[in-house]
Amino acid sequence: MKEAAALLACLSMVGAFAWYVPLIVRRRVSPAPATWIIGAMAMNLAMLSYHAIPGRTFIENATLYAAALEIVFVLAILMTILWRAGELSVAFDHVQKACLAVMVAALAWWAFNQDQSYVTFWTTQTLLVVAYLATILKALQLRTAFDSIGNWGLIFVGSVIGSVPAVAMTSPYGIANSVRAVVSSGITLSLLIWYDRLNGGARWKDEYRTLTKFYGFR
Repeated sequence: MKEAAALLACLSMVGAFAWYVPLIVRRRVSPAPATWIIGAMAMNLAMLSYHAIPGRTFIENATLYAAALEIVFVLAILMTILWRAGELSVAFDHVQKACLAVMVAALAWWAFNQDQSYVTFWTTQTLLVVAYLATILKALQLRTAFDSIGNWGLIFVGSVIGSVPAVAMTSPYGIANSVRAVVSSGITLSLLIWYDRLNGGARWKDEYRTLTKFYGFR
């Protein structure tokens, strides 16, 4: 059961990537770059520090590993698209800049305290909350479904499924990461769905049309 849940969680992250990339490439969404910058930094630090804790296994927190890879690839594609369009310098609003400032402060604190047991893992969990805030606050600010419902939906599903091994193995670190991921992605998804419903479901319909054309389904 644990192995199956870990595999399904990883497949959800792969699905999220396959869903999100066409929307970014076709410029159908406007992701908050700060979310992916902070996420890439924090998720990979969390992955390395988590793996270094004695007794930890891949299975109990497979979602963390899969999400780390997904975030890095999404960030690379997003930044390339913005750079080629000449929009990189204007892609960050005040909220995102504030989130990046928190990231710098948190990393500075970590740099002077990383010798303490488990401090890296908990620091990165805080950073990941800030990463989600960049998108959540942008949604509240714009009051529209500016980002992909399908992407965040698959991330939410993967986070829920990925919590099964952590709970089954009673891993406090895996559970902490899973709770953070489920709550953060759940709030993000709920906001996007709510604003999309207010707009007659335009976001979801556009995602469906874009993906079917991109993958040549019709």
